[in-house]
This record gives sequence, C-alpha cells and structure tokens, in this order.
Amino acid sequence: MNFYKAFLSLSTVIIISVVVKGADMSDNESMKELNQANDVMVNVKIPHPLPDYVVINDDTIPEAKRALLRVPSQEVQFPLSLEDQTIVKILEEKNAETGKNVSGIAAPQLGYNKRIIVFMVDEDQVTKELFPDFEQTMPKTIWINPTYYPITEKMNLGPEGCLSVKDKIGLVKRFAKIAYSAYLPDGTFVQGEAAGFLARILQHEIDHINGILFIDKAEPDSLMTREQFWAKRTDNH
Repeated sequence: MNFYKAFLSLSTVIIISVVVKGADMSDNESMKELNQANDVMVNVKIPHPLPDYVVINDDTIPEAKRALLRVPSQEVQFPLSLEDQTIVKILEEKNAETGKNVSGIAAPQLGYNKRIIVFMVDEDQVTKELFPDFEQTMPKTIWINPTYYPITEKMNLGPEGCLSVKDKIGLVKRFAKIAYSAYLPDGTFVQGEAAGFLARILQHEIDHINGILFIDKAEPDSLMTREQFWAKRTDNH
C-alpha cells in the first residue's frame, strides 16, 4: 500500500509498469486505447453510497464478506455483463473517492468475487524514498482477469499495507521482475513486463483476486502497526 502515502490511510498496494500491444502506456496511442476501454461503461449507473472496504480483521463485518478475501475470485466473461460493468464502475469510483492515498483496489476488497482490479500510480517523492526501485507512473487503468509470473529469481524486500487489513504493515518479499497479461473492459488484451516497485504493486493486487493477503507473505515478526512503522522510520533517519 502506501509506505509512502498508502500507509497514511492503510491503502492498497498496487501499481504497474504496463505495455499494451508492445507500446509503453505513456505513449499517446496507448493512452487513447485505455481511455476508450474505460469509456465502455460510461452509462452504467451505480448505487450510492459506495460499499465499504471489506477488512479481514474487523469482526463487525459479516463473515461471508470477509471470506471472499480468502478464496480465488471468479473469472470474468466477455462481453461484460451488466453486473460486471457495474462492479467495474464501483471500483473506479471507490478508487477516486479514496483519493491519492490508494494506488489500487481489487473487487474482493469491496465484496465482489470477480477478477477485476483498478489502479493508478502518480509521481510521489515519499514513495521513491521508501522504494528506491520506483521507476514508472501509470494513469488510472482497469484490468480484467489479470495474471503474472516471475521472470527472475531475484526478490526485493519492502513494506506493504492494505485497506483490507486494519492497521498492519509488514515486510514482504516480491519478485523483482514479472511478466503480466490482462484484458481491458472492452476485451482488448494487454501484456508486458513490470520491474521493481511496479512489479510489487501488481503482485499485491493480483494476489487479492487469488485469495492471498500481504500478511500471508510478510516476513516473520515484521508485522507492526502504522504508528510503529512511522516511528521506526523516523528513528532510523
């Protein structure tokens, strides 16, 4: 999440180096393709208020909802059904509502058992200080049925937090470089490679739709509260 900003609100880790059809996402052509895909559901109406985050360690949330964080999500079929279009729009609006303190959201975090994520990454100095391997930014992007696999044995250790795990931060090892693939809402297939911090974010989000939380991969004895994390960081500087 944001150990960096993400931890200021326990946000979800997720950011990515993306390549669409062989072109970097920063290219105008790729940006146009993303905007067209995101416009597919422009007329879909969604309920308000938006659903709250499902938090695994919050007993006030129904157990049935929390259980969705622990099971693989269902694959989404194309063309998107009205239900799936609605979920996409809810994720998109929740991401905007949460603001810059969240990098991404996976459908199970809002109680939907679907393989859908939304994410974006902006230039941020705090993030760069916490993650020296930060290299790329990403505009808001919606992915359907994303997958990844490592293309290196090297792993990087770094802090993570999550809006679905209340007041916890831990050190997690992630593959330094991965290959990914996914579909945009209009069915366009995208694939590419992600390295460093972006690879970490993508692994975190895709773990969510596979029923895995960062606490499952955190180093033993590394979990701490948000307050403890920032106090320790201050002491080390």
